[in-house]
Amino acid sequence: MAEAADDKAPAQAGAMAHAAADPQRLTRALRLVSECNSVLVRVHDERALLDAICRLVVESGGYLMAWIGYAEHDAQHGVRPVAQSGHEADYLSRVRVTWDDSALGRGPTGTAIRTGATQVNQNWLTNPRMAPWRDAALQRGYQSSIALPLRDAGGCFGALTIYGVEPDAFNADEVALLEQLADDLAFGIGAARTAQARRHAVAALQAAEQRWRLVLDNAADAVLLTRPDGRIDYANRQAAALLGRSLPELLGAVAEQALRADAPLPHGGGPGASATRAEAVVHRADGSAVPVEVNVVRLPDGNDYASYRDISERKRYEAQLEYMATHDALTGLANRALLADRTEQAVVHARRGGQLIAALLLDLDRFKVVNDSYSHAVGDALLREIALRLRDAVRDGDTVARLGGDEFMILMTDLDSADDVARFARRLLATVAQPLHAAGHELVVTASLGAALYPRDGELAATLMRNADLAMYRAKDAGRAGFAFYAADMNQRMRERLELESGLRRALDADALQLHFQPQVDLRDGRIAGAEALLRWPGGASPAEFIPLAEETGLIQRLGAWVIDRACAAIRRWSDAGLDVPVIAVNVSARQFQHDELPDQVAQALQRHAVDPRRFEIELTESAVMDNPQRALDLLGRLAALGVRTALDDFGTGYSSLAHLKRLPIGSLKIDQSFVHDLTIDADDAAIARLVIALGHDLGQRVVAEGVETAAQLQFLRRHGCDAMQGFLFSRPLPADDFAELLRSGRRLDVDAAPAAPR
Repeated sequence: MAEAADDKAPAQAGAMAHAAADPQRLTRALRLVSECNSVLVRVHDERALLDAICRLVVESGGYLMAWIGYAEHDAQHGVRPVAQSGHEADYLSRVRVTWDDSALGRGPTGTAIRTGATQVNQNWLTNPRMAPWRDAALQRGYQSSIALPLRDAGGCFGALTIYGVEPDAFNADEVALLEQLADDLAFGIGAARTAQARRHAVAALQAAEQRWRLVLDNAADAVLLTRPDGRIDYANRQAAALLGRSLPELLGAVAEQALRADAPLPHGGGPGASATRAEAVVHRADGSAVPVEVNVVRLPDGNDYASYRDISERKRYEAQLEYMATHDALTGLANRALLADRTEQAVVHARRGGQLIAALLLDLDRFKVVNDSYSHAVGDALLREIALRLRDAVRDGDTVARLGGDEFMILMTDLDSADDVARFARRLLATVAQPLHAAGHELVVTASLGAALYPRDGELAATLMRNADLAMYRAKDAGRAGFAFYAADMNQRMRERLELESGLRRALDADALQLHFQPQVDLRDGRIAGAEALLRWPGGASPAEFIPLAEETGLIQRLGAWVIDRACAAIRRWSDAGLDVPVIAVNVSARQFQHDELPDQVAQALQRHAVDPRRFEIELTESAVMDNPQRALDLLGRLAALGVRTALDDFGTGYSSLAHLKRLPIGSLKIDQSFVHDLTIDADDAAIARLVIALGHDLGQRVVAEGVETAAQLQFLRRHGCDAMQGFLFSRPLPADDFAELLRSGRRLDVDAAPAAPR
């Protein structure tokens, strides 16, 4: 059975995405390389070196199995396993590997030896080229593998093959580090062999010394040999390159003066002692600093052998990882962890000095609309711009953090009074509300801001942050674009909101919600021409309470889909009962309308219950449509293509553009009940009602009045040509069975007393 490799590019692309989600893997790989290099310095026996490297790859690297194979230069061109560690379970005895260009030599290990290039197999399960060996590998838990060539001056002499416990286990950075490990291992093997040859040729001292110097001159690390007086007796080319000096400058110089380290460097221990290892910073001739890893061994002749490895790249990685652990990747602001730490420190400092500190939580209003209307790229650009504004607005010493999404927190210290916080909050809200440019779009956003003060609102960092969050929600509830201080009663209200949310979820899970139906009456003949499906929670909160909560928590998507499905089910049930079912309208919230899957939800419900689309209508609020008219045009067009009617609810309460309105495939306009209530006594309401009726008819749309409760209102509407009405004058919203009885009875509204407008 032979091994096969997949293309490296897709594997490495997948691995790069994997690395962004798991920075610990990079740290682990760096640690593995460092530990292996330490072994390379200490272990000079080839077999012990190979065993130690395989063991470290499994134990420190976290891989499932590792083995090293050497290329055989015989007729079969076989690959001979020389070391292994981890969960092997006779796998190597079942796998035959060669390194020639035959079927048995085209696996990862053989190809790596033959070509001298790393071979990555990111997924044993899905890679079709690995099918012949998949069962044996998967039985042992191998999900991915990498074969790394071992090269010396004569070419590629073997390979280190590593098996991962998960797919996509090898990202680009990890592959690069493992390649470095393989190169170092190859060098270590060469060094071990050289040392062995040197031991066998003790008598040839001059030749041994030449080989020894050759090894050092070609070592990956800078090497210095220093005499007991501290002067340099030997330096390799890497040492000259590391320090920016020539070899003649180094030879005979005092090592401490040549290295110019920031701290005293380690010295070798007594004879036979193990290597002394440390990290230090040395300086080049031009003054630039270089972080190094130093390994020093005291030689039998009393000289010190010191290797210096440039760890600048590793330090950059470590600094990057440390930064990523404490800062938001998108904005560069402090993240939640760093904010919590600084808040803890600020509380301790304020407690000692009796000072006032404030935690302010800022949440952008309607940020989701930006993401949905433009793109996440625009949303990200907006967040970066807001972050810059917040950073510029605070004082030196204050902290601005992004908590995630569109939430930011500001920690202010050394304050004199709450008035300072209020003044700052007003300035900050005005700053945020200034027009900004994000990815080529000019946008205006507002924010809601809540503040909690130490010690008044809490003496623990976590309490302050939580109470600032509650205050922010108070500001949002008050109408957005505002500011609120924390008040003690907010905890009780938040508990009530959480209980309401939990109860609503339970009611939805238990199918305890109901639809009621309020008839719409044709004002020409009084017959029932339609009905609006209204959601009710028996024994629970009113729609005015739970609908906004559902929108805020994201539950509105599930709730809206439930309403659409149950309305279609009711139409099917009544039709099967032989009733003449009018058009049933379902009101869709602005949040629900922002999701592209709405037309698909409607289509699936219609198909599931075999409902004629002409019997179904979607009602949308004016503000939901006008948030993004172009997007609304697309969604309404998709609904119209299904044969579904659409109505514009609460018309007159928003800010519709007539230029957009005339392009939208809207079938009906609904006059909001706030204009209907006083239209017989309020000249402005009457004028608005007449205007909506005339506008709707001019655009070829049906006009429905909501909230009709009196005969006088009916007479006005009929006199001015309104097409239909709904309201308590004819019927309250009825449970499904009662509405069916109303349809069965054939009851009509007596419209004869209300003169009709000429048509």
